[in-house]
Amino acid sequence: MMNERKFIQMLVLVIMCLLATPIATFISDFQTVTTIESELSRIEGYAWGIRFACLILSMYFIFDKDEK
Repeated sequence: MMNERKFIQMLVLVIMCLLATPIATFISDFQTVTTIESELSRIEGYAWGIRFACLILSMYFIFDKDEK
């Protein structure tokens, strides 16, 4: 059974994954972009990067053998 600490970590990762597009939009707003297509492409890239990082971290937390 997953302990409380791992549960909270997984819950934070799920929330980050669901909010990946708004987070990517927030990051992209601070960069100068010349066209709308370029901006959308950049936002999409950031969002997938956040989702991929969440996936890697969730796999680490699920298969971590060190139970504290």
